[in-house]
Amino acid sequence: MITDKLSVFQFNSLAKQHLESLGILIIEGEIVQMAVTSRGGLSIELKDPDVGATVRVSGYAPKVQGINFCKEGDLVQIWGTPTLWESRGLFSINPQKIMPVGEGALKEAFLKLQSKLSAEGLFAEERKRPLPEFLLRIALITAKNSAAETDFLKILKENDSALSVDFYPVLVQGNLAEAQIISALKAADTNDYDCIVLTRGGGSLEDLIAFNDEELARTIFSLKTPVLVAVGHERDESIADYVADIRASTPSQAAYYLASQNIAFIRSQEKKAEAFLYELENRINSQNFKLAKSKERINMSIEHWLRSTKDKLGYNLEMLNKSFTLIATKIENKINQKMSLISGFINSITRLSDQVKSTERLLQSLNPLNILNKGYAVVLLNGKAIDSIDKLSVNQDINVRLKDGELKSNILEINKNE
Repeated sequence: MITDKLSVFQFNSLAKQHLESLGILIIEGEIVQMAVTSRGGLSIELKDPDVGATVRVSGYAPKVQGINFCKEGDLVQIWGTPTLWESRGLFSINPQKIMPVGEGALKEAFLKLQSKLSAEGLFAEERKRPLPEFLLRIALITAKNSAAETDFLKILKENDSALSVDFYPVLVQGNLAEAQIISALKAADTNDYDCIVLTRGGGSLEDLIAFNDEELARTIFSLKTPVLVAVGHERDESIADYVADIRASTPSQAAYYLASQNIAFIRSQEKKAEAFLYELENRINSQNFKLAKSKERINMSIEHWLRSTKDKLGYNLEMLNKSFTLIATKIENKINQKMSLISGFINSITRLSDQVKSTERLLQSLNPLNILNKGYAVVLLNGKAIDSIDKLSVNQDINVRLKDGELKSNILEINKNE
């Protein structure tokens, strides 16, 4: 209890503190007088139609939601804080929002706000934010333990959506609903969700007042995160629905939409993987076919080269044999001639015979075939025998002839004798 005396101003200030501590209240009454000054000052006299009591409502009109939807004679609800002007001791309500009462009046206010926001571009399709192809984390904003929460989570679980859901419980109607919803939306928008879901069950226009709030609509419009709004039943609609990036008619449909988004993405990736594997298999088969054909051509070329080389070598050996036979025959003829001429000269014939035999041994030692049979080889370059490394160079292709065939080589290194 306050025992000290108070000045009038102190008393008024104390009364103001107590009044404003009541917070935002909803006062219902009839507008008997309403005026807006050129500078935006708002003055309303609100009357209780049953007992005739009145209260003064004053504030700044541009900041009062719904002020353009009301007129004198309307039954309205005013969201505002009771306050006192200390200097004059005048009691009044500082308004934040005014909404007409009754389905007809609410419908008219709804249509006016819808037209206003539409003209400003808040409902334009081109500004709506698309969802990611695959969703991982979402925020769910709705009433705690509500049918909307239950239905939404049930559908996600049944469809195995693999979505992580963070829950933001709020009031969805009543004088605190708008503020809680707006606060939850702003908080969720800072947490990098793939989508924010705002939902509730159905109801009358009066029940859906929070979802027809202008500040809520502008908040949804300003967020960077895509917002999905699902209000009530098929027939229900709200301003929040129109400004949302995605609209669903019920909480269940909202869950189906998000689940199907993920399922569709997974299926599309499966199809892409199948197409990729199919294309990869075709390419592998094509390359295998090309490799087989190349191998076949290489084998045929090798076989052709071997046959050709063998034929050439056989021909050369045959010519050598013929030449050797011819030479031997000529020598033998000469010997016979000499022997008939000098038959009397036995010693000479003997010496000549020895010379012939020596010559024969020399010819045998010089025979290329005999040299090859001893493990030696003949190096050929362009079909000609090479007798010095000075006639060769690194990376040059040569043929090496052995006793039973010929091979092709490439010179990697040349080392000359000191």
